[in-house]
Amino acid sequence: MIERLVLAFVLLFGATAVGFAQRGPSTPEERKRAIEITNLLESDPLNKDAKNLSRDLLLFIIQVPNIHVHICTNVLGITRR
Repeated sequence: MIERLVLAFVLLFGATAVGFAQRGPSTPEERKRAIEITNLLESDPLNKDAKNLSRDLLLFIIQVPNIHVHICTNVLGITRR
């Protein structure tokens, strides 16, 4: 069940990415900012700007062709059947 939800989430945002204009690879400054946002979200998940920052980070990951994220479902305790 959870695997299907994760897959639907990825497909939904992947399909959304098609609507965006193609862009080039990320710059070093963009990657540095992505790491800063990730660290902030990990250390302070209840930050007042967390929702907007996580949205911006997700869109960045979707749009940039040289960043790839692999979802590890084992972290969620999901086992394959």
